[in-house]
Amino acid sequence: MPTCTDRHDRITYSGDACPMCRERAARATLDGWTALRDFRAALAAGDSDDEPITLAVIIPAVGRGVVAALGSLEWQVEPADDVVVVRGQKGGAWNKGQVINEGIRRAKDTTHVLLLDADIALHPGALARIRVWLQSHGSVAISPLDVDPRVGWTAADFDLAALLGAVRGPDQVGGCVAYPREWLVRSGGMDEGYPGKGYHDLDLWRRAERDLGPGLLVPASERLALHQRHPVTVD
Repeated sequence: MPTCTDRHDRITYSGDACPMCRERAARATLDGWTALRDFRAALAAGDSDDEPITLAVIIPAVGRGVVAALGSLEWQVEPADDVVVVRGQKGGAWNKGQVINEGIRRAKDTTHVLLLDADIALHPGALARIRVWLQSHGSVAISPLDVDPRVGWTAADFDLAALLGAVRGPDQVGGCVAYPREWLVRSGGMDEGYPGKGYHDLDLWRRAERDLGPGLLVPASERLALHQRHPVTVD
């Protein structure tokens, strides 16, 4: 088993899991994204014909808390322009399409909307990177890593949690996807005719690619999003 090479700790760890090293790396990562934010702000202050990317985050919630998603939005180096949490109807069948479309109606008039599941936590630089990618792609989806449920997410422990996360399989669309708000409104939003879970996300993605061109699917290996494991249900 490798040992941390720094003198701050003589304990042996497996892999790259020295907590002090990971915390320092997390701080460096956050500092790097802060520098990116400042650089982008300087560019935005100059002359540009491009409309700035504004982002409303919609979180559909039912049966579980929204601590992971909301907590990770608080530590973003480029915060969301609006955050809307919409809870599904208690006692009835879950219809993600209805919940998402209600969130689109409630959200501010931003250029883009990010659909973020309640059980997903984002890297501190995730929204900054999504804004960059949306400048050249019609839609952007981030595939998350699977992790065990955690309480009290912090920016400092995100990288360690990501290191211990697992890829669920082929990179998937759903859970963290951004679209142009104007297109969502014009196209009718998410199809409310699908029962259960999962089909809504893929259908919306395919419709966006048909109308807007190929979207960008960011692989889970980028470690920009963590999905908390939970029992799968279909109603």
